[in-house]
Amino acid sequence: MGDGKASQMIKVTTLPGAAAMNLRATLALSVVVLSVICFAQEPKNAEQPGRVRSEIQTRAEALFDRARLLSDIRAEKSPPFRLQATFSLTRKNLQTSHGTYTQIWISDSQFRRETVINDM
Repeated sequence: MGDGKASQMIKVTTLPGAAAMNLRATLALSVVVLSVICFAQEPKNAEQPGRVRSEIQTRAEALFDRARLLSDIRAEKSPPFRLQATFSLTRKNLQTSHGTYTQIWISDSQFRRETVINDM
């Protein structure tokens, strides 16, 4: 499977809570934008630029951690989802195979992942 090129199309279907996921994505994007602004700021206190830069770095890292948490579709208390992707593989001998990847996620302890390749 690793010897060829793969193209894929991904379709995500969420169970109840799709609006919450959109809100999470919007919040995550906002956090990333704010962190970029924090990185772009110059230290205001010229006497202690290292300390101010360190504070900016700490705030930015906290924002990235929060964005990571908000954008994780498998985070605790996230709504269940079904992810389905189709893909094609082109092997060295130019033979093409098609397949699907499906993941159904309810919680950390209740999930299913399945990969099916038509001719394998």
